[in-house]
Amino acid sequence: PTASQTVMNTSTVTVNGNPPPSCDITVTPGVCETTFTAVTDACGPGVQFHWTGPAGSGFTATTQSITLNGSNAAGNYCVRITDCHGCENDPNACCEPFTPPEPAPMRPDP
Repeated sequence: PTASQTVMNTSTVTVNGNPPPSCDITVTPGVCETTFTAVTDACGPGVQFHWTGPAGSGFTATTQSITLNGSNAAGNYCVRITDCHGCENDPNACCEPFTPPEPAPMRPDP
């Protein structure tokens, strides 16, 4: 090319990143407690789970399953999953509502 000509080359680059881990929560209800289990296709070993409870509850856990009962606050419990590549799901998209069980009525002594 001469000084007054410009040569432009264009190319396409495709970057394949790792997708975020999938997330689903299975609920196992009980009489006095309910268990939430995070189900994912995340690669392992090294998959990490980080649960948070409703705002102001202070609830956190780092296990795959959590068990909730009447001492836990009502509201959404959400889990963030980190896979072996360091990719994370959107924790706001993986939540399950919890309503504490009603306490059993008190019986008077006979």
